[in-house]
Amino acid sequence: MNAMTNTTNMNSEAPGPLRAAQRSVHAGDYALAFVLALSYVALLVATEPALAMSRDESIYVIAAEDYGRWFEQLYRDSDVALERANVDRAWDYNNEHPPLAKTLFALSWLADQHLDLFERDSLAHRFPAMLMSGALLFLIYLFGARVFGRQAGVFAVVCFALLPRVFYHAHLNAFDVPITLMTTWTTYCYWRSLTRPRWAILTGVAFGFALSTKHNSWVLPGIYAIHFAWMAWNERSYRRAHPHLPPRITLVPHWFFAMLAIGPALFVASWPWLWHDTLARFSQYAGFHLHHEYYNMAYF
Repeated sequence: MNAMTNTTNMNSEAPGPLRAAQRSVHAGDYALAFVLALSYVALLVATEPALAMSRDESIYVIAAEDYGRWFEQLYRDSDVALERANVDRAWDYNNEHPPLAKTLFALSWLADQHLDLFERDSLAHRFPAMLMSGALLFLIYLFGARVFGRQAGVFAVVCFALLPRVFYHAHLNAFDVPITLMTTWTTYCYWRSLTRPRWAILTGVAFGFALSTKHNSWVLPGIYAIHFAWMAWNERSYRRAHPHLPPRITLVPHWFFAMLAIGPALFVASWPWLWHDTLARFSQYAGFHLHHEYYNMAYF
């Protein structure tokens, strides 16, 4: 009875994100999330033929097929494939963007070349991003259900999935949906780590994948640090006011240490182009974005 009372008090007095961390999801939630994700992927595949290849996609197709030929060489003769000249030949093109999404495009294209899985080359290149769109909806549902309940999870999924701009980009072999998935996944892991420190390891892993997807991820540790500082201040005030109740979050930023240790290591490991002259090539990559030419953007 005392344990139930403590849990009730903790939930009722905690801010929304902390109270939500106590909400559990069940097997039915995972099944519903999977159905929503799979339905969206099927919708994307069915509507894909109506979309011509965009300008950016054409660049990523070339990069993915270069990667794919390197993977074939790696399978045939790994020693030759790992020679610097061969690594650079395959991985130098489009080196202003990290490799993870293009690697998935390459593997899908290779599977189609050998197994004839898709009706069109465009679908072979686009299919991994469609799967990532489904994974993003799966994650959005779980996040929403854990915070506010099942109805909120479904509402969030449907509203996000049917945004016209999201629906368009979900078809493309580009980075928009993949980086949205990775930043959402990293944020979810960080949020879980506030009450379950073991999630810090997954935060570091997710951050590594985010770094390997697009440079948008660079800002994530700073964003989390601002949030964590506010949460830590709130937690200290709570502990002073309620010394008899158990702590609600850990005040040690395990997530930060994991992001620092795991993220960059995964980033470098996933990108053969960085295996030679790592610091110089990373500086080249970073400099491209820090001094990027201006692209005018107009909406509506």
